[in-house]
Amino acid sequence: PLMRAAIRDDVAIVTVLLDAGADLDATAPEGLTAADVAAQADAVASLEALVAAGADIGASSSNGMNALHHAADLGSVAVIEIIAAHGMDLDVRSEVVTQGHGHPRDRGSSALGIAAHAGQLEAVETLLALGASVDTLSASGHSPLLLAVFSGHSPDVVAVLLAAGADPRIEASCGAGGCSGEPGDALEWARRLNQHEMVPLLEAALSE
Repeated sequence: PLMRAAIRDDVAIVTVLLDAGADLDATAPEGLTAADVAAQADAVASLEALVAAGADIGASSSNGMNALHHAADLGSVAVIEIIAAHGMDLDVRSEVVTQGHGHPRDRGSSALGIAAHAGQLEAVETLLALGASVDTLSASGHSPLLLAVFSGHSPDVVAVLLAAGADPRIEASCGAGGCSGEPGDALEWARRLNQHEMVPLLEAALSE
């Protein structure tokens, strides 16, 4: 019931359930808590009530992501701002693993890396404005800029990361069969993956 109320952002019912002793740490089969589903649903009021009641927004669900990572993946800017206001480390890595499909597999991205890979421009801008490090590497050694190139979702994300000082010279990790091509930096991977709108942005950055 607490999760259902949180998804609907019905803060009145969330409050009633919390007052009645609802378990903040209860999880759905996939390991999501009420705070996780509130973050996924962009349920700002419910998330604030859950956090005030002691919800652990830093706890990872079984898919290796915490509430911040879920919010970054779905572009929930208001949720990101709430979590940041409670002092959470914006650069903490997830435990999520993404498949390569022709580009390097990745493991353990930060919220910024997750937002960049998902093409969530506003989330990327918000995380940067709140102090997330533009070059926080994933556990695999990939920067948010590389992850944006791998996904191919948005040249605007690439432009924002470069404007924030992202290092275009960081190279992808291709160890242990991690990708189908040779290692390379963001420009090389943009060319390899035919990300034509990203190529001039990266060429300009590398020429500076």
